[in-house]
Amino acid sequence: MVSQHPNSHVILGGDFSVYLLRNWSNTRLLNDYCRQNGVFPVFRHEHSTIDYTHHFNMKYFNNIDHFIVSEQLYQASILKQFVLHNVDNISDHDPLCIHVALDVAHIGFCQRGTRPSPSWVKATDMHIAAYKETLRTWLKDTVLPYSAILCKDVCCTDIEHIDSINVYASQISAACLSSANDTIPFPRCCGTRGCIPGWTEFVDPPRNNSLFWHRMWVDCGRPRNGIVAKVMRKTRAQYHDAIRKARREEDNNSQ
Repeated sequence: MVSQHPNSHVILGGDFSVYLLRNWSNTRLLNDYCRQNGVFPVFRHEHSTIDYTHHFNMKYFNNIDHFIVSEQLYQASILKQFVLHNVDNISDHDPLCIHVALDVAHIGFCQRGTRPSPSWVKATDMHIAAYKETLRTWLKDTVLPYSAILCKDVCCTDIEHIDSINVYASQISAACLSSANDTIPFPRCCGTRGCIPGWTEFVDPPRNNSLFWHRMWVDCGRPRNGIVAKVMRKTRAQYHDAIRKARREEDNNSQ
């Protein structure tokens, strides 16, 4: 809870699935939460330049991803908020970024490490069966927080309810992750160059075509309709399909 840390800077970020310009029930709930906790969506800041953060096949556009910050940050520290629209991004969400001015004497830094995650694409029926059995074992001693689950207050602030649901969610997440790590195969390590086989022959040409039409679309003012928008969407889809096909081929060849 934000109220438990009154002397801290708070930055919340993610996919809230809330478009703040619409008067829908989830919009009202998020606005109520912000008012009650003294935090502010950066979407409303004068230095925010957002056209869209989410799209459906590049036809329908929304702003449903947000940064929400505490009052001091909102009033004095937001330099800008913007979205990175990258043709190489195959997600329907684009990265949302903020620049914040803070006086900090020292920031700790550690080298980012990567660890492989279970590859569900490679999982056979035997792997899935083993995962289910292992998960049942992990979950059998998990206790349901009945009082919190049965609470009908959609704006509940009971600390015991909040803590019990957080513990319950953490236990389920830990059980799922541990079960998958024990039973689902991992992908093989990429080569030293990290290249996908067939990229140059099958992925690079549609990528270059997609980049060309994306730049053309931007130069035309990002139109939602018309021939340029239609070709941009088509070439983008062809490029992303080529990536998925190349990755499937890589997975099949590594089995």
